[in-house]
Amino acid sequence: MANPSPDIYLALWDRAAEVEIGIAIKTNEPTKFRNKLLTVAAEAKHPARETIITLIPEGNDEVFMCRRTAELPD
Repeated sequence: MANPSPDIYLALWDRAAEVEIGIAIKTNEPTKFRNKLLTVAAEAKHPARETIITLIPEGNDEVFMCRRTAELPD
């Protein structure tokens, strides 16, 4: 995986915080990508860390960034 600028990862945190539920990012290395997202946000003390969770559904090639308070319809 190419190593994008930290600003790219921070922009994803901003975008996830702007939308109602969250975003999904397709990647060929979801665990590595998620770890980088979390590291960059922690180093920058990004405020969205408090309201956004990250997850990788089993067997999926996407990283989800969702609001902690989001409720999905049944």
